[in-house]
Amino acid sequence: MTDKSQPDGESFSALDPSADDIRRWGNAAVEVMARYLASIRDQRVYPQTTSRQIREKLDGALPDEGVDFERLLEDFRNIVETSRHNGHPRMFGYVQAPGTAVAAIADLLASSLNANLTAWRSAPAAVEVERLTIDWIKQILGYDERAAGLFMSGGSMANMAALAVARRAKAPGDILSKGARSLPKEMRVYVSKETHHSVTKAAILLGIGGDNVCCVNVDARYKIDTGDLVSKIRQDLAAGYLPFCVVANAGTVVTGAFDPLEQLSEIAQQFNLWMHVDACYGGFSALAPSARPLFKAIREADSVALDPHKWLYLPVDCGCLLYRDPQAARATFAHEADYTRVISQEADEAFAFWDYGPELSRRFRALKV
Repeated sequence: MTDKSQPDGESFSALDPSADDIRRWGNAAVEVMARYLASIRDQRVYPQTTSRQIREKLDGALPDEGVDFERLLEDFRNIVETSRHNGHPRMFGYVQAPGTAVAAIADLLASSLNANLTAWRSAPAAVEVERLTIDWIKQILGYDERAAGLFMSGGSMANMAALAVARRAKAPGDILSKGARSLPKEMRVYVSKETHHSVTKAAILLGIGGDNVCCVNVDARYKIDTGDLVSKIRQDLAAGYLPFCVVANAGTVVTGAFDPLEQLSEIAQQFNLWMHVDACYGGFSALAPSARPLFKAIREADSVALDPHKWLYLPVDCGCLLYRDPQAARATFAHEADYTRVISQEADEAFAFWDYGPELSRRFRALKV
């Protein structure tokens, strides 16, 4: 794109703006941001509007040319007026963190750098920031210091990746090359009635099947009934199924129930199950001395999913997945291609996040953490 003369006489290029242009846009955007956050408590939590009314403000023909920045800011103001305000002090719905101004600015800076955290060679400093913040989260939980992890879009993707690793680790054959049809038995995963629906969705997408997600009863405090769990595992073994994973809840969405991790760890070891802890709702309560005892046995979990974008007041998206044995994850996700081959580097510099999760392109989520 070449520079075009604007009505005010200033030169402008959308792809290569001047420092003055960037400064002017940034100052204007930050001013809008500051006014919004300063006045948020005076807004309605939820707008009185309809889908049609919003579309009428936004709809228009596909533009042939770029739109002036001030016009874009005006569009954003319209968006603000018809948004739900998650940072409002009276926003009590769902498990929605309000985010903070400093974290929003961190997202702005991360987007300016536009680092793609595929591997160390692609984003050396950003990868080291992510490694550091993952280490901090391990320390918060009291998780194994040899564990590894990565940031993801949220708890749903973290649960799905954990289930994929658990399936490969416990499958009797080479499920990665031959698929579920190679299994001599159907695999079973055990959840409580309070477990998040993303686990069942993951089982469906991974070919385990929704019917093979075995729903276990809960007790009077909505914790998983370990007696019913053992009974169902034994019934499935007798019926020819292959139990492979149990999902523990470190806080549930509906009631905040916290499953007995120590007992579940013992059951997992007894029946050779992968133990995954969904700590997206309550994992960071480990920072509170009163809740710390609940996490005593979390070191025994094979994987843990968390949501920094809930308790840590971060803008979405920022989920997290930890693996007690990083090699189990690498055995699931590592895949060679000419364009991903790392040549002549030491182990730390040869590190690639794509070996530990399903994504290749990954944004710089760690800066706001």
